[in-house]
Amino acid sequence: MKYLYYIQGVHAVRVSLEDDIIMEVERYDKKRLGFVSDFKTLKRINDDMETQKVSLKEFWEYIAHLRSFSLN
Repeated sequence: MKYLYYIQGVHAVRVSLEDDIIMEVERYDKKRLGFVSDFKTLKRINDDMETQKVSLKEFWEYIAHLRSFSLN
């Protein structure tokens, strides 16, 4: 399984691929402090100018940033 990571506006989005077929799209939910399935974000990845593909490190740094705001 392979993953692609995106920052979409204020959301962290993880896309899992198997044999280059999209298996799941998950958005980090800062209220639940975890990932939720959200296929509607997939269309926005290609259409949204605010979407940026990021590295795994940048992805988790952004989630840490989101978590720090939800704890305050």
